[in-house]
Amino acid sequence: MSEREKVEGIVLIYEPVEEYLNQREIVAYRNHRERLIKWLATQGKNPEALEGYAKDTFATYANIICTFHRDVWEKENHLLTIKP
Repeated sequence: MSEREKVEGIVLIYEPVEEYLNQREIVAYRNHRERLIKWLATQGKNPEALEGYAKDTFATYANIICTFHRDVWEKENHLLTIKP
């Protein structure tokens, strides 16, 4: 098994996500997660002061959001609209 792509030390696309998305959707979701994780790390705590969360905190938030997305995809059988 190969190493998964990461940003700020966080995996962008977990294996379970690939079960719900086609290739085009994976690219969109990957870009969304990358922007989200970078934002959490650099300004998520206080955007005006450009203060990000600690790594453990933004890693937790990123994983909670990923779990939420998978739960919606599984239970509702549809994708959420991901806006830039």
